[in-house]
Amino acid sequence: MARRPLVFVEGALYRVYNRSARGEGALDDLEEAIGFVEQFREVKECEVSRLASKRQDSSTGRLRRMVASCGIERWGQRAGRLARVLCKHPVVVSRWVSEGNRLREDDQEFSAELEALDRALSVKALARPRTHRRSTTNRSVNPRIQRAGDQES
Repeated sequence: MARRPLVFVEGALYRVYNRSARGEGALDDLEEAIGFVEQFREVKECEVSRLASKRQDSSTGRLRRMVASCGIERWGQRAGRLARVLCKHPVVVSRWVSEGNRLREDDQEFSAELEALDRALSVKALARPRTHRRSTTNRSVNPRIQRAGDQES
């Protein structure tokens, strides 16, 4: 038997279920991952399409390992979100991280480049205007409802 169709009423309150066992966020948006990849693109001067392509040359592989390693280990990005931005499977992005870890331990040049990338991303992040996901401004959910402090005198 099929489920009844859901009826959504504007302004009503709904419970949002979080599938935490799968690591899924309650309101999983890609803004942070998109912003991180965009900053990476600006710092490394490469196109996102190159990271998302099917190219298998060593320089593209190196860039992929850098974006995944730096993003997940140092910037708190999720493999699934980076994968969605780069049009790849999350397992592939996780493999890039493990390969990046191995490279960082074995290759001093890669390790130094990863450190320089992290510093450049930090400087770039501090330079841009900060936007908060959760605003602390005094605004109501429904624009027709005014709070007591917002009423005109």
